[in-house]
Parts: sequence; C-alpha cells; structure tokens
Amino acid sequence: MSKSYNNDSSDANRFYNKNEDLIQVGLFPKCKLFNIECDNANLMQVFDKDCSTDMFVQDVDKMLYGVAVRINFRENLYNSVTIRYKRASGNKTEYDKTIESLDKHAITPKYAIQVDGIRGGYVALRGIVYNRIQLCKKLKEEPDTCQKHIEVNYDDGNEYLKFDYDFFKNSNIEYKIVDFTKIDTEEALLNEILGF
Repeated sequence: MSKSYNNDSSDANRFYNKNEDLIQVGLFPKCKLFNIECDNANLMQVFDKDCSTDMFVQDVDKMLYGVAVRINFRENLYNSVTIRYKRASGNKTEYDKTIESLDKHAITPKYAIQVDGIRGGYVALRGIVYNRIQLCKKLKEEPDTCQKHIEVNYDDGNEYLKFDYDFFKNSNIEYKIVDFTKIDTEEALLNEILGF
C-alpha cells in the first residue's frame, strides 16, 4: 500500500476512534455503526448472522460481491442446493433475511456456494455457485415454485427449499457446477472456477 494511503487511513482511524460516540449518536442514533478498518471481528459476525454473508469475492473489474456458503455432508442432498426456509424456533432464516434485504435494498450476498463433501477427510466432491438474488426474486415472484420445493428435515423440524442441479439448468438463474473429482491440478481448478 502507498505511504499516502497508510497515512490517510491511520489519521482517519485515529479521528474516528476519538469521535466514534459523537458520530454514532449524531448521525445514526438508532443504529449500530461499524468501522471496517477497526471492528473486523464484530463486523464479520454481523455479516454472517444478520446478512447471511460468509465471504466476499472480487471479480476482474474489482467489484466486490457477498457470498453465502453451505457445505453439505448428507449424501441424500448431493447434487442439490438447500436453503433454510423456516426454523422450528420461528427465528429468521437465510431465505427471510435475503427477501427482507432485497425489499430494503440492504446488503445481501449476490452469490451462494454449496459444496458436497465427505466429512471424514474433508473431501470436496462437487459444488455449485449460483446467483442467490436471482433465485430468491424468482421464489418471491413465483410462490408456487417455492411451495413445490419445500422439504421438512425431521431431525431438526426446520423446513428447507431443495433444488436439484437440473432446476438451475432449466431456469434463468446464473450458475456454474464444478465436479472437483475431475480436476487434477490447482491450475485446472482455478481455470475452471474463474470461468464463472
């Protein structure tokens, strides 16, 4: 990083730290303000818990997008995408948070990844990345499509939306499926993933 950026950033952080309460109360009295450069641990919890965002991806144009991630170890759910639709507890789900965020133009992940794996040895088998915003908008606009894909998990009482990979092939949702077992080098994997 340039010396100028480091100096400006350092001065800005010192200024913010000295005036944090004043800025918080004066400009956002009913909200919680996070400083990206100072509140990393707290901010990451907010992204994860409240925005369903587990990571970020930066594309070749340096645009930054949120990514939701689900790792699936259940063989009966291989080759599909699952999204928690309703919790037995009544708490908000990833689906609820995404719809609410879209309605309010708040931060929500553009993409989602689901990777099928084997728990013992942590072996990645296959995965899909898809445009989560396109999927959630489709489900909101087409309630019948949503209802067709609801499944109840009898272990925890939650309801999930389940979409086989074919659903994405037959819809107008941006997606990419990768079979990790057919990729033999790190370079080949990068070429495969960067093609998205």
